[in-house]
Amino acid sequence: MKTTKRFIAMAAALTLTACAAMPMASFAVDDPPTYDVTINDNGNVVAKTHSFSAYQLIAGTPNEASSANTLTGTSDAFTWGSALNTATKQSAFINAVQNAFNTDTSKTKVAALTASSTPYQVAEALSELTAASDAAKLAKAIGTFVGTSANAISATQTYDGSGNTAKISGLNGGYYFIEDTTNIAATSNDAKSKFILNVVSDQTVTIKTDAPTLDKKIWHNDGNASPNTADNTAPTFNSGKANGWADVGDNQIGDTVYYCIKTYIPDMSDYDTYKYKINDTFSTGLTYDSTAGVTKIEVFDKSDNYLCDITAENSDSDSTGATKNAKPNVSFESGELTVDFVDLKECLKNQTYTSGKSVSDTTGGYIYTYYQATLNKDALVSGGVNGQQNNPNTANLTYSNNPNQSGSGDNSTSNTPDDTVYDWTYTYEIDKVDENNEPLKGATFSVSLDNNKLYFVQLTGEDLTAALGKVKTADNTALSAAADTLYYRIAKSTDTGATQTIGSASDDTHTKYYLIGLDDTKAYSIKEESAPANYAKKTTADNVTISNDYNDAGSALTKLNNQTTGGLGVQTVVNYKNSALPATGGIGTTLFILGGGCAAGIAGIYLISKKKTREEE
Repeated sequence: MKTTKRFIAMAAALTLTACAAMPMASFAVDDPPTYDVTINDNGNVVAKTHSFSAYQLIAGTPNEASSANTLTGTSDAFTWGSALNTATKQSAFINAVQNAFNTDTSKTKVAALTASSTPYQVAEALSELTAASDAAKLAKAIGTFVGTSANAISATQTYDGSGNTAKISGLNGGYYFIEDTTNIAATSNDAKSKFILNVVSDQTVTIKTDAPTLDKKIWHNDGNASPNTADNTAPTFNSGKANGWADVGDNQIGDTVYYCIKTYIPDMSDYDTYKYKINDTFSTGLTYDSTAGVTKIEVFDKSDNYLCDITAENSDSDSTGATKNAKPNVSFESGELTVDFVDLKECLKNQTYTSGKSVSDTTGGYIYTYYQATLNKDALVSGGVNGQQNNPNTANLTYSNNPNQSGSGDNSTSNTPDDTVYDWTYTYEIDKVDENNEPLKGATFSVSLDNNKLYFVQLTGEDLTAALGKVKTADNTALSAAADTLYYRIAKSTDTGATQTIGSASDDTHTKYYLIGLDDTKAYSIKEESAPANYAKKTTADNVTISNDYNDAGSALTKLNNQTTGGLGVQTVVNYKNSALPATGGIGTTLFILGGGCAAGIAGIYLISKKKTREEE
């Protein structure tokens, strides 16, 4: 018996895990055994949901002594496999192999192949391909004529992705090309497997692929107004309505809104280049802070150890002056922010890592990308617990999904599923009444934070109509203007005509003052600046806050101002009439003067009369 050259180099290079061949029972020559190849999961990719096709290129008997990494037998024991069942296909296969290595003069047996070469001669030539790069090149060459033209080879056996385990069953011994034939969805956390070359016996391999994920968070400022991103520590991502980085936030119009996106770094070793682009869509109530830009991009390993800060790179050129891919391209257009790493493999290669760390530590790690926005005057506002509208922000990641394509950078891509976070803002109302709870006109107020008076814009005309259309009330309908109410929106720094005074002393129509665009974490101080005529001004300020609660996703309100229905915050300010005692300059004073004058006159007459009587006596 003569044993062929081993295929072990190719099998080891393109198969991540291969279990030792299971012992095989003796079979009669006319009853050859069949084998199963089981494909296990890898990282984020679930093998059983993928489909696979196995193509038998050369038929032969696995050699048990070499753990099935060789075929054994005399030269005439090797035959063409079922996938290469015509002379045309055999010739196309040989031609593809030769074209893949036509510039490598060391591959003499490959170069010597002809259209009439035997399966044994082809196997001998393939044994020259000992490097992992050779195996990868060979697999890609074979892949070029799978399913194409008249030379397309047919699958020997398949697995359709519908079972409990990814298993290709009923394979005769031989040398196989295994292709991942999954149709990768446009939106997924999935990718095709690298082509697998293997000598088949009963064995288990691991799917040779990985795919990234994306997780987006907004800073929920109930605990701290802004995040700390300066200490080179990985942020803690919470779910739902928790404080800190979570799925929901709430802000005052004009506030800075902070965002962070966490993306997984997959195993990219089977790709020549790797597309990796964050896409983030802003709703109209959010304005991207283009001045601050992307404030920080940090890389951590899978144990959350800091590796590098991509935004800290000082140059996009190497020591020779040639351009290098060290920073992503950042752009904002038509409400969409993109952070395009172009080729993530090269970008990570060009970073400066902390001592003892290198690009090899990034695989399986994470990239944290920080940026910010401003909640603007077009923000959607909740005016009641059923006013279910907010300001969403949605992101996904575009990534390479097929390592078997060329490395042009334009290879096939998918997008991760969208991840959305929600920012909320609220309303509050000031009602002016007398001691009998009757409406009063002609008061003025100020609203302060930390002893600083806030600026407001009074809404009238078209601005009022537009603003009220962005507020949903307790019955989840747009707010309508009421004749007894004045409407104000928190002013931004760019607003003209902003005022710190709410209401007018000369106003003889309005008794309510509706404030739009407030935050739930801020303690607002409402102070009466002037009272209606003949009423005493309230001398103490009213401190108010807005309370709320959300569903687990942060996408809907469940409670507002301790109410499960309605819930509009209202502060009633009571004025009392001035005292009924006579006032200076009033008629009461006149009576006192007249009474005093009469008494003085009578006393004078009495004294004069008494003096005259004494004189007569």
